[in-house]
Amino acid sequence: RDFKMNISASPRVLVLLQLLTTSFLYASAGTLGRSLQQTPCTSIDTLDFPNIGNCYEWTIWAVVTNNLGESCPHNRLEEAKLLTGEDDVDLAMNTLEAKCAEQIVYQACTSVEALDFENIGNCNEWTIWGAIDNNRGESCMHDKYIEALVLAETDDLEVAKAWLKDTCEAEIVYKPCTTVAALDFENIGNCYEWTIWAAIQDQM
Repeated sequence: RDFKMNISASPRVLVLLQLLTTSFLYASAGTLGRSLQQTPCTSIDTLDFPNIGNCYEWTIWAVVTNNLGESCPHNRLEEAKLLTGEDDVDLAMNTLEAKCAEQIVYQACTSVEALDFENIGNCNEWTIWGAIDNNRGESCMHDKYIEALVLAETDDLEVAKAWLKDTCEAEIVYKPCTTVAALDFENIGNCYEWTIWAAIQDQM
């Protein structure tokens, strides 16, 4: 009773209590807000890295964004930090890219048969790359280098290039681009080696 009487008799005490109550409510709300924001809205498993297609940064950001959900209180940048435990966005993305690289399972977009080495024309490296590029298709989510690794079943690009070249040379069928008649030996002038090479070159 005495306590109540003191409060009613002292406006300053009432004001102080109101301030303390308001501060407590704001502090509690802030703590609750921070707790909600510190909880990720998705998970590494939900991002489904084995089937993501590639581990490019923009692909990972797209997957994170697509999995946030409308009720998520924060954006993809905060989500990346929460998923990885990193305080920096760049470090968080580096961690996500590393996890993606560990888990991804690349699927071939073409095949050795589709490259048609028999009729490729030559087995130069750029010709093989061109054949891979032309056969990957627009829906393929990785580049020609990843495709080469998948086709050769290796994670070493030099090994993949050597395997593709060997396979090409084993299958290619070279076809003449000219004929002996077209070389016109009757009017060639002389039969020196370099003259014959020049005549062949001119007809190719």
